[in-house]
Amino acid sequence: MKLFGISIKIIFKLAISLFLLAWIIYIFIDKDVLSTLREPRLNVFLIALSLHILAYGFLLLRWREVLGFYQCIPLSSLLKSYAIGMFSNNFLPGNMGGDVIRATYLYQQGVSIRHLVLASFFERFVGVMVTLSIILVVLFFSDISKFLKISNFNFYLIIILSFLSLLILAGL
Repeated sequence: MKLFGISIKIIFKLAISLFLLAWIIYIFIDKDVLSTLREPRLNVFLIALSLHILAYGFLLLRWREVLGFYQCIPLSSLLKSYAIGMFSNNFLPGNMGGDVIRATYLYQQGVSIRHLVLASFFERFVGVMVTLSIILVVLFFSDISKFLKISNFNFYLIIILSFLSLLILAGL
């Protein structure tokens, strides 16, 4: 049965989701957070949205470069697969959901499974290396050695050796 061209089942699911979201906000979110949300700052929102889109653009370019080692794929197919994968990562449970859906879409476009699996693992590896590098840089400039009860020299030595081992591992 349809109401205004939309399935009653979909309307029912949407109503339940909105009710649960409103209930969670009412029960668990502090009143200060709600007052902040009532005062939207359009400039901050636009900056955050722009940075988010820019980050996805860089990730799409990385995906294109990684897959470019194996097969030439049109940018439109990559963009569609990446958008579908990002949507899946945001709304489906689990970390690998978006990768699997993205690979499935490109497999339907004629890309080899072997190339997709290799590209997915390589992209994950690069992501982990970048994240670990950022952590090491932050640790280098932080003052966490006081909490670890080690001397500054030993702390910086550990960070430098960790960074070098990351570079060696990335070169393999």
